Amino acid sequence: AMTQLMRTDYDSFIRFGITQFTQGGFDDEMAAEMVRRFPATELTSHVWDMHIERPEPVSELLRQVDKPLLLAKHEGCLVFTAEGYEDLVAAFPDAMTVSVPKASPASEDFAEALREFCERVGG
Repeated sequence: AMTQLMRTDYDSFIRFGITQFTQGGFDDEMAAEMVRRFPATELTSHVWDMHIERPEPVSELLRQVDKPLLLAKHEGCLVFTAEGYEDLVAAFPDAMTVSVPKASPASEDFAEALREFCERVGG
């Protein structure tokens, strides 16, 4: 449904879809600003399709980084499953973890966890 909305009415996809997709993490005002800053392009469709059709080997990619990790879980996320998050946590037992009720970019709890993580790692 999100793919169809994006292809037929990009502004509504951003304005309403993202608001719904993040379960209120981004409000209508933020979504309107996103529409203004990121107009529809071929690249937008390509990136969306890539995320839907081609899952990346996240664990393998993170192992290559070999740095401290902060793993965040968006409770009730419509994209990633709780089981997938638990698998990731099990694969990286030394990682700091946080579970937040909003999408990470819109979460005050995530911002606080990120500050704590940076303080821990940096000092």
